[in-house]
Amino acid sequence: VKERGFLHVLREGHLTLSHSDRGLPRRMEIREPSLLFYPRHVIH
Repeated sequence: VKERGFLHVLREGHLTLSHSDRGLPRRMEIREPSLLFYPRHVIH
């Protein structure tokens, strides 16, 4: 099974992300329009 990437678009507002995977920031706060791409499955 090929892995898939995941694309998230934050058009407005505030987003707090929490990651448990190694190599990723434990917590991210985004307060401006953003495009987030996860190239593999990540619990967030």
